[in-house]
Amino acid sequence: MKCARAFAISLSLALFVGVAAFADTTDTETFTISDLTGPLAGNTYTGAFSWDPSVSDNLTAFSTDFPGWVDGGGTLADLTSTDAEAVYDSGAWSVYVFYVPGPVGNTDAFFIDPTTFFPTNIFGYGATAEITANGGVISGAGSGTVTYGSLVTSVTPEPASWLLFATGAVGAFGMFRRKRKLAA
Repeated sequence: MKCARAFAISLSLALFVGVAAFADTTDTETFTISDLTGPLAGNTYTGAFSWDPSVSDNLTAFSTDFPGWVDGGGTLADLTSTDAEAVYDSGAWSVYVFYVPGPVGNTDAFFIDPTTFFPTNIFGYGATAEITANGGVISGAGSGTVTYGSLVTSVTPEPASWLLFATGAVGAFGMFRRKRKLAA
């Protein structure tokens, strides 16, 4: 009896540890846009972006309180269709983003360029000057710097099917044990 109980507990623990081993991760990084020149000089804006490193470096979420993004109704689809990607640079993640909404002359356009030394990148904003296959060209109204916060990794457990499997296995073991006990 003690052996059967120990086996059931061991099986349950092994299944639950197996569930935890198959968890997905999402990395999220925050950023601050500051030192702006041009019409928005003196303002500071914040934002965050996320990606799933187990799948790819492509962004899964992007948000900012920068007026061009908010007023323009920006969505992740607007970025991914205009060359948004996460980049590993100098031992940390940064993001290369173009938001160039149409039509030409739209003043909601901006970009984050990680080609400068991490952790500070260039930020530019202005009007959509040209729309191209790679996103477009921005006529500059101003610029600033982007400084990144600390990277946060969150773990998302796999679907409940693993838990159902574990519960079913424990139940099947209990039924087998009870049948054997009744037969004896």
